[in-house]
Amino acid sequence: MIIEKNEGATKKLWAIGIGLVLMLIVNNGYGQKCKGVEVINDKGKEIVKQAEVINWYGLDLSLASLTNGKKSKDGELIRDTYCPAWIAYLQDEMPPEKLQWSYYMGKKVIYNPTAVQERYKLLDAETWVTYYEKHIDEEQIKELIKSYELQENDGIGCVLIVDNLNKPKERTTAYLTFFDIDSREVYWLIKSQAKPDGWGMTKFWGEGFKGNLKCSLKETQKKKK
Repeated sequence: MIIEKNEGATKKLWAIGIGLVLMLIVNNGYGQKCKGVEVINDKGKEIVKQAEVINWYGLDLSLASLTNGKKSKDGELIRDTYCPAWIAYLQDEMPPEKLQWSYYMGKKVIYNPTAVQERYKLLDAETWVTYYEKHIDEEQIKELIKSYELQENDGIGCVLIVDNLNKPKERTTAYLTFFDIDSREVYWLIKSQAKPDGWGMTKFWGEGFKGNLKCSLKETQKKKK
């Protein structure tokens, strides 16, 4: 009997250990990379929570600014080389099947990789890389959402709108935006700041955007107190 009890206790400890490991894998440095989350607008969050499907449009860099004076003359090179690389990095790191996990969106995710993400080409090569810190606001985001040309006529859309990449402060700022595709009303707007990490511009800023997405999605999973 004593042996059976010990075996049972051992199995329980193994189960707890495996659970902790899985939690660490899912979080993947979340606590270190998330530098702050602020809910700007949540008037339609219950509609989002009740939706069975989310139309995910990925990363929108069309309003982004890069604060890095040393790169101020490289705006065109960075836009044309690294913007598509960041989009691909986030797509690989956070694919739709992963976003469907209960830890993230917890519902079916339909990914449209071109409708919004190609808008990085609208960035002004002369002005988007700056010496100073520049930010967008909620009204600009609302107007941006209205300007999207989407194939879908209804449902809930979701996009990560990049605000600022700040090299001196090593910080990315972005807005996870849930909206009604028909009316283009913003239902849920979550601002996040994350710490980029890694070697090379692709991974460094790509990790920042991944941090933005993860900590914003974690905010959506918070239970009511």
